[in-house]
Amino acid sequence: MLKCENCSFIGLDLETWQYPYSEKDYYANINDSDVKPERPFILRRVDFVRKYAGGGRLAELGCGLGETAIALSQAGFEVYGVEESKNATDFLKSYFGDVHWTCDNVNNFLSENKPFDVLTLFHVLEHIPQPRSFAGLCRNALNPCGILIVEVPDVYGGLAKLRGRKWEYWLPHHVNYFGVKSLRHLFEPLGMRLIKSKKLYHFGYPQGILWKDIIHGGLARAGMNSIIRTCFRLDSNG
Repeated sequence: MLKCENCSFIGLDLETWQYPYSEKDYYANINDSDVKPERPFILRRVDFVRKYAGGGRLAELGCGLGETAIALSQAGFEVYGVEESKNATDFLKSYFGDVHWTCDNVNNFLSENKPFDVLTLFHVLEHIPQPRSFAGLCRNALNPCGILIVEVPDVYGGLAKLRGRKWEYWLPHHVNYFGVKSLRHLFEPLGMRLIKSKKLYHFGYPQGILWKDIIHGGLARAGMNSIIRTCFRLDSNG
């Protein structure tokens, strides 16, 4: 594991790291009940996007089982859901035809499809081996004043510090680890200005259980968070 003392970025040594799903599909078995776009934390993601973009052409990169993409489509965006899992995209095409589903590597997709008003990266950037070149693809795929939403585990959050090596986001398929400082260092030189940063207690906040959400929201605001959600806006000059 390597750390940049200048920007605080942390990443695994690419000379030794191997992607654990290179020879198998991440989504081996999918059931109808697995896809729940109405879950509270999904709807909260949609609310966050809509604060900064009223509509337009949106790419949900690394969309997984498509819950966020479906919810964004229902909110009025023209959504392109991009996912490497063929099992996932085949399933989603069969059941949720309002979204443009694409089975592709996110780098390839951004190279071949543009421009977009919004790009969303919900727990995707930590899987990208070359984040700087990927950030350039994101910048080039955005319209002037376009919005980039990035949500990642916060390696400098209070829960990461408290739990140390037992922090649940130290995972074999996470090659990068970010904080707000390293995200700004990655995107701002490309003309994308940070306009919002929000701390979340965990991946699935809120859960829709009032007492838990109140406690977890308060802990996150106090710095005991595991997740950061950010919004960058591309300069109007493009």
